Amino acid sequence: MKVIRARIRGLGDTIESCWFELSPRLNLFHFPDEKGRASFLQALAALNPLFSCESTRPFADFPLVSRRLGFSKRIYPEKRTVALAIFNTTPDLVGDLAVVSPHLFQTDRIEVGRRLDYSRWINFVEIASSTRWREIAADMQQLADWAKEIAPEKAGRIDALAQTLDKSDRIKNGIGLALVEWLESLPAEIRQSSRQRIDNLARAIRRAEDFDAARKVVEQRLPIFTVLVNSLSQPEPLAPLLHRITGRMAELSESSAAGGRDFLEQLNLHLAAMRFSAPRLHVYSPAGTEVEVSATPALKSNATPSGSLMHLKAAVSLAIAFSQATCRTEPILLFDSPERNLSGPLHRQLSEFILTVAEFCQCCYGCASVDIFSRHRGIPRYTVADLITPGY
Repeated sequence: MKVIRARIRGLGDTIESCWFELSPRLNLFHFPDEKGRASFLQALAALNPLFSCESTRPFADFPLVSRRLGFSKRIYPEKRTVALAIFNTTPDLVGDLAVVSPHLFQTDRIEVGRRLDYSRWINFVEIASSTRWREIAADMQQLADWAKEIAPEKAGRIDALAQTLDKSDRIKNGIGLALVEWLESLPAEIRQSSRQRIDNLARAIRRAEDFDAARKVVEQRLPIFTVLVNSLSQPEPLAPLLHRITGRMAELSESSAAGGRDFLEQLNLHLAAMRFSAPRLHVYSPAGTEVEVSATPALKSNATPSGSLMHLKAAVSLAIAFSQATCRTEPILLFDSPERNLSGPLHRQLSEFILTVAEFCQCCYGCASVDIFSRHRGIPRYTVADLITPGY
């Protein structure tokens, strides 16, 4: 899965953008302001981050009052969507969704949003996720009319419920449950002679339940958005990834003794299959708890420019392998201006490495002032002005 379009509706230091298109490969974002760039990438990553939003709280500094043109507006966290993205689908994902509901065989785009209160919503673009009353009202009424002749008390129940529904009301939650129970309680004579109609109605009524189950499938398959920071003064970029792998192993080991070991084995298989210029990694758990990593060649100190580039390459490999092992898809890599801490000769190495990775893994690169990809004119480029200009 890759992002086709995205939008950030930030507050405070985080910009409020229009919808912008994303290439499936490399995308450049020019943010001279360091805080604005970091908050933009963190907001985008909140769609499906490495760690839960509840633990990292990426929107904690967002004000709850919006001021514009002299007017103030209160922000309700449960209603304000901060990050939105439209993803394409893959054939294997569509196959998994079609098992849940045949309606989802038509899925080609999925929209995902993260609200200010950290709740997340998922929609299947141009596919209704629940049935409206008008779609089933006529068939339900015909069954009710028949029930009046055999069991009048059954018809009374559905007539009372129908009077509370408008034609456009969606059938879900308690209403759907009540309708299914009524269908199942019909006299045997009606159920036997109208089996096909009743089955079709039950499927239509349960459509909302099916789509809830489909959303859970999508949640498990969304690519992980991984922010990669390359700073000489901060911890190495491998640290959060190793911490997350440790947590994933613990989660899997709770349900199966071999779950954590199997995951680690799968992770290392993905690492061994990497075909780009980066240290060869092997992840292991010497005590069965915290994981560690070995590299060939050995990783240099992260406190030097060449060493920090080496660590960044290793982190990219680990992020890709983790997403493949966890979500069966490549991650979306968000680079927070790693060129800042590298000398000119290393810029060429960094750009060539990222261009290679971007051939199969979607990348968003936030840069400060130096465009290390200046020789490559076909890459989509956005400035802050571009992002906030409608119709760019």
